[in-house]
Amino acid sequence: MKRFITVILVMLICKVGLMADDGEEVSNIDSFIDESNNSSNIQEKSTDNTGPAAKSGVQAVPSDKSLAPSEQKAESAQINTESKSTDVEDKFERKVFITASIGTAGFINLKNNYTPYSMQYGYVMTINPFVNGRLVGELTTDFNSAILAAVECGAEILIGGNGYFTPFFGSGLGLAAARGVGKSGAGGITMSTSGGAYLFRTDLYQVNLQGRLLGLLAPIEGKYPFSYSVRIGVQF
Repeated sequence: MKRFITVILVMLICKVGLMADDGEEVSNIDSFIDESNNSSNIQEKSTDNTGPAAKSGVQAVPSDKSLAPSEQKAESAQINTESKSTDVEDKFERKVFITASIGTAGFINLKNNYTPYSMQYGYVMTINPFVNGRLVGELTTDFNSAILAAVECGAEILIGGNGYFTPFFGSGLGLAAARGVGKSGAGGITMSTSGGAYLFRTDLYQVNLQGRLLGLLAPIEGKYPFSYSVRIGVQF
């Protein structure tokens, strides 16, 4: 009888120990499941900020409608600026222009009877928005006895590049012949300097306002003749 009771007590003790071990394992499993659920909830909250598109793995792309009115205006202004600059570049695809000008003039060291006038005709090549090349013929005369005729090539530096009012200065070298009243003529190399402004330079038809001084490096009776002029012209 004592043996039977002892066996029953040992069985009860073993059963209680096994139940305690099972309880600890269950509690450990439950805590692991809870931690897994918490981490998955955190991940879902962090990815749920962009809406259904983010849950499906697709990144949402903002549309123009979501932009603020100020941002839309800035974007529109940028597009307009780019289109205007493109228009200016298109207008300057034409690199060579014909130039023609006329104006009042005067002579130095070359006697004349009447008021001289100066005319110029030639070509202008747009090298870039800040530099022009020129090949022109020029005639200054009083339509009586005094005359200075020249063919010249030169360059112009434009201040400010392309604009509706663009100042410039330039210089050139060439060949010329001159004759005054009652004097023999002479021919030789010429040097010139000029300055003025272009109007409507961003258009294909431009206006040229110019002041010019041209000198012949060949003396007539010991003096070097010069011509000066103020002209208005067009380029097309």
